[in-house]
Amino acid sequence: MSIYLPGFKARLGADPELTTSSNGSAICKIRVVTNRRRMVDGDWQDTDTSWWQVTCFGKTAENAAATLVKGDLVMIEGRVKQREWEKDGVKRTTAEVNADEVAKVCKAGWKAPAQEGSPDPWAAEAAPF
Repeated sequence: MSIYLPGFKARLGADPELTTSSNGSAICKIRVVTNRRRMVDGDWQDTDTSWWQVTCFGKTAENAAATLVKGDLVMIEGRVKQREWEKDGVKRTTAEVNADEVAKVCKAGWKAPAQEGSPDPWAAEAAPF
């Protein structure tokens, strides 16, 4: 059984890890953290911190691996799935997210880094008008 998540914000705790399945399809594993911030005695504190393993496939995996880095804020949409395994005779359970969509969240005041070798298409001398 899985539960559909309509979208949640999280921050990457590590760079994405891209691998390829036996049939050549891209698989990207992303480790993210979610939390709530609240004011306690005049200071902001993180509460309800949870770490999640997110997996995406195909073009979504390729795009995530090519564009995301540790620390990025992302919006994730997908399904939570419970996985069970046994280690040293002890049964363990974890919840993982199979992502349908992963998108970087740009906050107000954010500016994309300049890329070397790409001319600014909106520069005065390049504008067609």
